Amino acid sequence: MKVRVAFTHNRGQLAARGNRVREPLEGELASHLLTTQRGIHQVVKLCPAAVMSAPLAELYEASLYCIGVETFHLRGLERLSTRDGDTWVLQGWLVHPL
Repeated sequence: MKVRVAFTHNRGQLAARGNRVREPLEGELASHLLTTQRGIHQVVKLCPAAVMSAPLAELYEASLYCIGVETFHLRGLERLSTRDGDTWVLQGWLVHPL
């Protein structure tokens, strides 16, 4: 599904509506299951048009938070790389089908 995604959080903190740090991205929305030693996890990813490219963004343990007439809101966890290693922060995606 071709979509435009606007991000609702910045480093785990809710961003003000008119003050989003990241610009909306366009791409193909896809999901898959990731199996690890800790269990099975759902991953939603936003992929560019080029099939062999890395995902533009990934949302782990995503759930449908809200649905509207022309949009829906997903919430989940985003992996954030820091000097001390990876950490997980809350992220929301406002998804607009194109």
